[in-house]
Amino acid sequence: MDGGTDAAAKPSFAKGRIITPGTDHQLGAYGLFPPSPVQRRTLMPATLKLTAKNAEPDLLWISFGELCTGWASAADYEVLARRHRTWVIDGVPQQEGDPSPQQSSVWDSFSTLVEILYAHDVTVFLVGTGLSADLARAAGRIALLEIDESADIPAVDQGSGS
Repeated sequence: MDGGTDAAAKPSFAKGRIITPGTDHQLGAYGLFPPSPVQRRTLMPATLKLTAKNAEPDLLWISFGELCTGWASAADYEVLARRHRTWVIDGVPQQEGDPSPQQSSVWDSFSTLVEILYAHDVTVFLVGTGLSADLARAAGRIALLEIDESADIPAVDQGSGS
């Protein structure tokens, strides 16, 4: 999988955004509203169980930690990308400096995920505190997304692991 960027991004993928810090106002501008705890769903895409904050046919809302810090595989990402046309991934951390081997593994997983979402032309919203264009170092196609920045206090629980 090539980590480069395309001059002409796939239409749905390019509609996505990097949203930082992720206030209600920012999310609402894109028709996104943080899910309530009763919307939580356990998914079994291919190789393991994942806990999503919300999973509907048109929307998957899941944490970065749930997707990239565990044992999710490319097969899991593929199944989910075919099932859900829009993704909200919250709790995306800043990438600072040279990552440790453990952090490198997390960013490799994220890069694989981004490539799969791009290939399936999924609209993706990345939500996290302090995100910037530097995020593209972790996953090159992320540079195709515009950044929506606000000085407001984040509304989404960024520390959630699932």
